[in-house]
Amino acid sequence: MSSQNQTLIFLQGLFPGRASILAIEAGRAAFGWADQTTRNRLHTGRFPVSTYSLGGRRWVRLDVLARFMDQASGETVKRSQRGRPTKKEELEAERLGLSVRELRAQQSLELVEGCGA
Repeated sequence: MSSQNQTLIFLQGLFPGRASILAIEAGRAAFGWADQTTRNRLHTGRFPVSTYSLGGRRWVRLDVLARFMDQASGETVKRSQRGRPTKKEELEAERLGLSVRELRAQQSLELVEGCGA
């Protein structure tokens, strides 16, 4: 069973008997956004999933949402951290005999290599 099917089955379990859900519900379920955040993104055209209008409301098809969630889950890459190092980073760098900058560079290389780049 493909991961898209599993995601779609999961979403159908959250919203039984429905092929589409309100964009507000999609924002809450998939992204953890507050309702007003979803409204703002819909209004500015920055909602990441295609929607359609019916009865004056914005709707999202569950299969489109599942496809988006599966694609997005494979694209997560940690950004390099800026600012003061955390205590955890300082201790880990000290344990390895590296500076925090060297530790961060090493971790970002491991992430890139792990993604198959």
